[in-house]
Amino acid sequence: KIARENSNSLVTGNRLTGKREKNAMPFLNRLGNLLFSYLWSILTISKPIDVLCGIKIFPKTLFQDVHENNLEIDKYGDISLLFAARKRKIEIYSVPVNYRCRNYGMSNIPILSGGANLFKTTLVSWYRNIK
Repeated sequence: KIARENSNSLVTGNRLTGKREKNAMPFLNRLGNLLFSYLWSILTISKPIDVLCGIKIFPKTLFQDVHENNLEIDKYGDISLLFAARKRKIEIYSVPVNYRCRNYGMSNIPILSGGANLFKTTLVSWYRNIK
């Protein structure tokens, strides 16, 4: 509904406020997601959101503002997309999503090395796009 009302917005899912099945998100992953949501809120002076949730709805034109340099370090593109929206002053909405246990595979992001890379990506993206 939000995306239809305002086609110039970015809508991201929020696994942190939605219902989660038991063991759907391991403790360290949940802690990492919480830390990134608060880091995002500090750097962009906005409400905390689940930055790493893969569910996003956004206008196609938003890709024009994504720095190609950011995509070299932002393996998943989430952070670059959010900073592009912030730079363009596009409203970012967060909607709760229900999160279920995986019935196949594992998380694509290794906890320690992936977390360190995401932290670096966030700081570099902030510096390039906002500061």
